[in-house]
Amino acid sequence: MTPSAVATVKVEFMVLMALVFSSPAFGNEECKVVNGFNLCQDAKKIAANTRKDIGVRPQGSEYILHSVHATGMRVISIHESIYSEEDIENLLRATAESSAEREQLKKSIMNQATNRLCESYSVDEFVNDGGSFEVNYKYRDGEIFHTVLAERGFCREIKPTFQPSSPTP
Repeated sequence: MTPSAVATVKVEFMVLMALVFSSPAFGNEECKVVNGFNLCQDAKKIAANTRKDIGVRPQGSEYILHSVHATGMRVISIHESIYSEEDIENLLRATAESSAEREQLKKSIMNQATNRLCESYSVDEFVNDGGSFEVNYKYRDGEIFHTVLAERGFCREIKPTFQPSSPTP
């Protein structure tokens, strides 16, 4: 099994564990019915409809939808970069001279990604009714490096609800 395949299996296992232990059966969240719509069922429908895009790289995008699941009233997706962490570090080194400049550039890029995502979810009916989206970004080599949570009233970068371990060589 290649390191990339091992990393993928580990990510999928961690997603499964996050789903199991954060599901309504564990008391973390109850389903709400708003205007006759069950938000847990809506989350499942959104995830199911989005799965058709798994493995597809939209034109001009640097990310491929890797997986999407629903747990309670939350839709959790993982988007895989076409770049490894090393690729990104090499690009940053070529662009910025000092490590402080590289970190500032990295923060700026993440803030822009968060803001774009939050703008798109701020008008989403599912979110405004009480559902949520958790969007995780991972490097090609498996590590999640950015997570955004969109819920009614706020949208921000958060720590991932799970973190796959590094791939084994």
